[in-house]
Amino acid sequence: MMGIDYGHLFGNMEEIADVSQCFLNSLETAVLGKRFDEQIVGTSFVKYAEDMKNTYAPYCRNHDEVITTLEKYNAVPVIKEYFQRIITKMKEKCNVFDLDALLIKPIQRILKYPLLLGELLRVC
Repeated sequence: MMGIDYGHLFGNMEEIADVSQCFLNSLETAVLGKRFDEQIVGTSFVKYAEDMKNTYAPYCRNHDEVITTLEKYNAVPVIKEYFQRIITKMKEKCNVFDLDALLIKPIQRILKYPLLLGELLRVC
């Protein structure tokens, strides 16, 4: 749709998805077919820490500005309806309530990693 700066709105989300997929593949390799005491997921975190930092940090830094831009877009009825149609289609593939919820997902994910690592340290 004309008038929407998708690059600004979604930032480097595609790059985040790529790093996340590589990280997931590494985690799966670390655990699949191995006994619990042989599963070394820390190596995956170390291996992808720099990539995560370099991809998630800019996304997180720009999030407030992106949300402000999204609010401006949502003030335009035709754009708001357009976004709602997209979200309706996306609901068929993933659990997302609105565009704000989709845009916050990468931030929520990266904030969970230290909690998960802390929990692993606690139980091991």
